[in-house]
Amino acid sequence: MNKICIDACIAIKWLVPEEGSPAALELLTNWIATGTQIIAPHLLPFEVFSTIRRLEHRGLLSPDDGHQLLSKFSKIKIDLLFPANLLDEAVELAARFNRPTLYDTCYLALAQLTGCEFWTADERLLNSLGGKLSRVHHLGG
Repeated sequence: MNKICIDACIAIKWLVPEEGSPAALELLTNWIATGTQIIAPHLLPFEVFSTIRRLEHRGLLSPDDGHQLLSKFSKIKIDLLFPANLLDEAVELAARFNRPTLYDTCYLALAQLTGCEFWTADERLLNSLGGKLSRVHHLGG
């Protein structure tokens, strides 16, 4: 079985119509159709739920719409993993790529530890990597 690691930027595009959403939904459809295992670190739901809550707080989503999106997200099969050495690898990657937090590098670390591709829609993360990690794919290209 193939597997891929996704970050919260990709997951949000599955839920909230925005630039890149059609491409993200096409990827999701293809991954499901091909039986690809979708993985992410255990922090993914927290980031997704926080983003939905932020949109509600700003009045961009109604509480009912937010609840429906959270329900929709909960139905997507994503295996949440927390290998023992995830944080050590995330710290190392954060230092290597001069990242101020570990959130993004947890996703990268999980992809590296499991030997799978990593998909992101995060331009800043992609720019900080400078093309130095071959298994990183950007939604935009």
